[in-house]
Amino acid sequence: MKLLSVFAVFASISLLASTANAFLNLIPGGGAPSKPADTLQVSNPSAFIGKSELAVGSFKVTFVTFDKSSSTATASMASPDSGFAKMTLRARLAGVDDAVFQRLTDFAYQDFIEQLETNGFKVVDRSRLESAPSYAKLGVVSSPVKVVSTMTAITGGSRESATFSPSGLPLYHKREFGAAPRAVPFGIHAVADEAGVPVINAHYIVHFAYFQGSATSTSDLKIAKVTLGQTVRIEHGSQAELAVGHGGTFSNPNSNIIMTWGEASDMPYGTTSDATSDAQVAANTFSSVVGVFSGGSMSAREYLIQADPAKYSEAAKDVIGRANKLFVGRMGSLR
Repeated sequence: MKLLSVFAVFASISLLASTANAFLNLIPGGGAPSKPADTLQVSNPSAFIGKSELAVGSFKVTFVTFDKSSSTATASMASPDSGFAKMTLRARLAGVDDAVFQRLTDFAYQDFIEQLETNGFKVVDRSRLESAPSYAKLGVVSSPVKVVSTMTAITGGSRESATFSPSGLPLYHKREFGAAPRAVPFGIHAVADEAGVPVINAHYIVHFAYFQGSATSTSDLKIAKVTLGQTVRIEHGSQAELAVGHGGTFSNPNSNIIMTWGEASDMPYGTTSDATSDAQVAANTFSSVVGVFSGGSMSAREYLIQADPAKYSEAAKDVIGRANKLFVGRMGSLR
């Protein structure tokens, strides 16, 4: 029985040129959930009531430039069969430099300000925040902040990204207490309280692709697949937070709006090519041979998406503009 299942262990990959929202927010094992009626999750919506004046505190955009996804098909818990198939797909964005990312961040910020004004908000000058005693304590870092892969020889790398602030504005992306940088700077609630003005803080995550994994597992068949789609999207988890002041045990003057369903462009922006190294190709072949005897097979592939900067920018502006309208429109409706 072992030999039969061994010969039916596969790992495969699929490629698509582009996609739309229906393929985002994928769940392990293949398939995508239905788009929810409300794509924003709002905590404490009453915090926006009566807030007609706002200052923009932190505004930043994170651009993902490398990512990966895996899918694994295994036998059921009750099965004596230990066979498995695992597929890992890695993808890298090329052709888009920091100057393009900076222009896109500047566009995102200016469009955000315009959306605030269009929705009836008065944007208070930042000097009001800067005069607050606690303002100097905010953790500022140099823009951009880049995250690169670690332990690439062992894991094949981890997500890479670059986070930018708008030109001329500080970047609040400092790690606090060893944790990852927060969407809002630590201490901004004190600044809002001292300045006497609500502060809106936004953090968008722009991804260059999507991954969809699927797995098929029966008594004699195990197939793991990962699909790569070339599309620019605002990733779910992007958010905007309203900071008003320090919250108490029984009262919270602040609010947070989180995107639970990403906004994606259907504009192809480049060409996709196989960039799998010779060493990885050899490892894939070795795994397949060993899999015949061990019942397990592991494969990995890496693809390069060579972007046309103009097309990438057009697609990014499309999804950023839609995200701004979505967030600020909700803020306006809650006011």
